[in-house]
Amino acid sequence: MYCFKTISELEESAKKIRKIINNPKSQQWDVKDAKLNLYECERQLKIKKKNERESNNASVFGSDDYVWVSNGDYSFYYWYEETDCPIKSHKNEDDCYEKDCDKRERCFTADYKGKEVVRLRASEISFWDESIEYILLLWISKYINKFLKNKSQK
Repeated sequence: MYCFKTISELEESAKKIRKIINNPKSQQWDVKDAKLNLYECERQLKIKKKNERESNNASVFGSDDYVWVSNGDYSFYYWYEETDCPIKSHKNEDDCYEKDCDKRERCFTADYKGKEVVRLRASEISFWDESIEYILLLWISKYINKFLKNKSQK
């Protein structure tokens, strides 16, 4: 029944179902049915949102320790695995580990057609109290600023 609804209709349905679940006057069997309906409604909502992103040629992946966004030729990545050290002789994590270096930082990367075009170290931003999604958005805006500045100088 939910598969034929639009995203806004599904969001509205989920809102109504939550009211039933949270209403202390709701009967136990109504709450049980509502929870099952909410699960299916939210599942369909997630599928529709994913399909909408993919139809716009965009993908978003993330968890508590990384976030990655791709849209066509561009992709942006932050946190997990991408690191850099300001000491030029430290080429990888093993170099830093062997030399007891604690300067290695997580990085934001921007790729264009699979080729890295920007790499920024974590120290280049000061918003560490925010979520990694927020940090990624800030870095994307910083990348766009840098890109537009370079473009205007040509």
